[in-house]
Amino acid sequence: MPQSKKSLVIIRCLKVLGISAFSFIALLILLYALLWLMNPLLINKNEQTLFSYVDSQCTIKGEPVNILILSDSFNLSLLEEKGWESAPPLGREGIDKMVNGLAGGVTPISPRYIINREGNKAVCRMQDFSLQGPNGGIEKRHHIRLWKSRVNGRKALYAAASYDAGLGITFSGLLPVPTHIISPDIDSERDFTGSQISSYYGLSMHYTISLPPILYMGNGDNSWYYTDGLRLIVDSAGGKEGSSIYKEIITLRRDYFRFLTSLLHLIGVV
Repeated sequence: MPQSKKSLVIIRCLKVLGISAFSFIALLILLYALLWLMNPLLINKNEQTLFSYVDSQCTIKGEPVNILILSDSFNLSLLEEKGWESAPPLGREGIDKMVNGLAGGVTPISPRYIINREGNKAVCRMQDFSLQGPNGGIEKRHHIRLWKSRVNGRKALYAAASYDAGLGITFSGLLPVPTHIISPDIDSERDFTGSQISSYYGLSMHYTISLPPILYMGNGDNSWYYTDGLRLIVDSAGGKEGSSIYKEIITLRRDYFRFLTSLLHLIGVV
């Protein structure tokens, strides 16, 4: 084949690839826009406990509160038997324990706060418990923060689950401070942690829509994440996801973000 014809074939192939890639990206954007636009019709506008916050005034958003445990008999002892360990708070006490070898290999977990309603008053409150997952280390680990609460008269624990994928630096004013970098695939960690809790305690699981789908958001601590905006409900009383349309939208969200995760793995972003 003459060189000119080869060049023409290559150019045509590149055009086809370019059009296909553009169409594919446009379809992803359109699907995301549809998911986002449907969200105001589906979420509880009175819900305040959507995000954790980095600061004690609850102004800088951290990770989403992506699990809700509803059980009167839930306690941490079974989780600890399965290898989850209580982690000391990040601060002088926690660091001293780690340096002196008194933390048992468990790395301190930084504080997070939620807006929790107590009577008619909204209170910004730090987590009650912090746990590091089995086989965790200084650099990489599963971890979860939990806040005691009540929902419709029932004992409840709000939880924020994420995975520390490495170490980095953040700043407190001008002072550099070591911190963990979380995996941006925060939904996989929600599902992993929630399924472990469900399995250990014999609780059912279902999803509710709590946030718009988010493609990029910082956690106020030098990390970023994306999320389908779903909250995993781990419930001793069963519970329902809602109407068939509601369940279809939840499935569509999960499938969309699972595909996105596969794509980001393929190109090495996560």
